[in-house]
Amino acid sequence: MTTRDEERTVVVTSMPLADAPASPSTPASGRTLRITDRTLTLDDMLRFTASSAYTGIVRVNAGSSGDVAVDAGWIVAASLTGGVELDDLLSRRAGADRATEVVAAAVLEHVVDVLLELELAGTGTTTLELAGGVASPLADGIRLEVDAVLESKRQRLREWKQIAARMPAPTSMLSRASNLPPGALTVDGDDWRVLCVLREDATVAHVVRAVGTGAFCACRSVLRLVDAGAVEVSAAEVGAVDVSADAP
Repeated sequence: MTTRDEERTVVVTSMPLADAPASPSTPASGRTLRITDRTLTLDDMLRFTASSAYTGIVRVNAGSSGDVAVDAGWIVAASLTGGVELDDLLSRRAGADRATEVVAAAVLEHVVDVLLELELAGTGTTTLELAGGVASPLADGIRLEVDAVLESKRQRLREWKQIAARMPAPTSMLSRASNLPPGALTVDGDDWRVLCVLREDATVAHVVRAVGTGAFCACRSVLRLVDAGAVEVSAAEVGAVDVSADAP
């Protein structure tokens, strides 16, 4: 997310209560205070909103674009342009079980995925918009502490680096194994989506894009299925996944 050469721009927006944004993706305009800092990161901006108990939006425009909504210093929503929607993740993780703890875990995963992709997206202009009013939550009653979210993101980043280091090259071909190894094989919903999109001449890059779970979950499932012997790789070449467009 950060670069050595580009400036970081923060826009602090002040507006009346009635003009507050209704959702992370549709902020209202208002009076702005522009702050430029070459070392500012998304984590820094979120910590600032938490310590200041602000309500508003952190908007990121980089290789990927997204919004994080904060209500009184708590994260309540996140969205990524062209990314996985919360409803899809909820259906995969919770199904019909909408108990508070289950929904909260899915919301946390969704927010962490958005933050991780924005961090790995590369260069771009980053703006922070803060507004008075009521932020639109991801789910009723779910609010996430910024420090807890950032710690979860750091853990996921470590896992992503381990996955990316072992993934087959993006141009490698994947196919279902003609003979499964002996013993039981357990697959989850993410794994099943990978198996469903495998076709003749399917490359790693194709599968990661086609499954619709985000690159982190897709790559994790591909690697898990390869390790289990359920999916075969046509080439022995191993290299890092191209994270500039699909990560995580």
